[in-house]
Amino acid sequence: MMSVRASSLEKGTTSVTALGGHFPNQPADQLLRQIKHKVADVIFNLGFLLDNLFADYFRKQEALNKIEHKVETQTPEWNAATESNNKVETLEKYFSQNQEDLNICANNISSWEKQIEEMEENIQKAKDLQEEIRKLNHKQLDDEIEVGVHHVEKAQKLEAEIKDLKLGKFVIKRRLLVSTAKYRRMKASLPVDFCT
Repeated sequence: MMSVRASSLEKGTTSVTALGGHFPNQPADQLLRQIKHKVADVIFNLGFLLDNLFADYFRKQEALNKIEHKVETQTPEWNAATESNNKVETLEKYFSQNQEDLNICANNISSWEKQIEEMEENIQKAKDLQEEIRKLNHKQLDDEIEVGVHHVEKAQKLEAEIKDLKLGKFVIKRRLLVSTAKYRRMKASLPVDFCT
């Protein structure tokens, strides 16, 4: 608000309080110039303030857009990490359940190896017996040879099966080691607070 006190209309001097400032008795045109100057300063400062306000508003919007984009990008990554972690847990359970089967295979292989040793002894006994039978008669000899050959074939067949089982055991063991190493690398690459 502006209050004007006129002391003398003839002299053209006034006393004005405007915009928080007090202007003692001055000629009206000089006072008007000062007021115009003050108004121009206020308009300039308001324009500058509006420019800064708009710039800050657009910077804020840009930051919000970037945050939204990052959050949208982050969510599928966390989902993929969670899915991978779930698969690892499923595989660990699967390997844990299969450990019993692996132990059974190991026991079977050990048992079969002992049987092979026994069969080799039996083969040797059969060969010794063959020699004795040759001394007897050809028919008995041929029969005993057939029995011995049958035992040898069975032993060889068992030997091939044992080799296959040993190979299977080795392959399973390697797969477990590779899977365990992959799991540890994946788990180590996850953020520290991911599993908590």
